[in-house]
Amino acid sequence: MKVSLQGKSNGSLWKEEFIKMLKIDHVDLGERNRSLIDFHNEDKELCNFHLYVLTPNTINFYSIAELIDDSNKSPEKTMYVHYSTDRDKRFNKEQVESLYQITEMVKSNGGRVFFTLNCVATFLNNQEIQ
Repeated sequence: MKVSLQGKSNGSLWKEEFIKMLKIDHVDLGERNRSLIDFHNEDKELCNFHLYVLTPNTINFYSIAELIDDSNKSPEKTMYVHYSTDRDKRFNKEQVESLYQITEMVKSNGGRVFFTLNCVATFLNNQEIQ
């Protein structure tokens, strides 16, 4: 069982916090150089789940496009969480409204939406037991 962590951290600590909660393997695909896209896609295909976390530190809009694409093509593997605040940064009202629209798209495509990283970790760790 393995989960891919999508998107660049850009100062967010979500990946470090999340990895401490996991009892399964992970691969951090978000921090890789886009010139390694073939390796990225190969590694991603070997993962059972793909986790996308959007925070105010997210500056890579490609992550949003990839999230929606994955929720269409591989909804059973796609997981999504967003946080309105991250350390000292906050999304503004319009951005929060857009995040809720993204949430609805992911859900309607069949992807999994979680409200906390703890919930994601619990889900993934229980998958390993089954």
